[in-house]
Amino acid sequence: MNSLPGEYNLEHLMQFHRALFGDISEWAGELRTVNIHKAGSMFAAHQFLSDEMASLLRRLAQDN
Repeated sequence: MNSLPGEYNLEHLMQFHRALFGDISEWAGELRTVNIHKAGSMFAAHQFLSDEMASLLRRLAQDN
């Protein structure tokens, strides 16, 4: 797979997700609009995904 040049922000992460999973999922590269869970564990609530990802990506950038 080719590298995806970019700023490594949420938009870039979504492009990367689309490149990896676009052939198997029509929603690849899009933020969820519903809440999901697996085996009794809730994933992040959809309405907070953008803010939580921005926070996580800022922390990763600070840590290099």
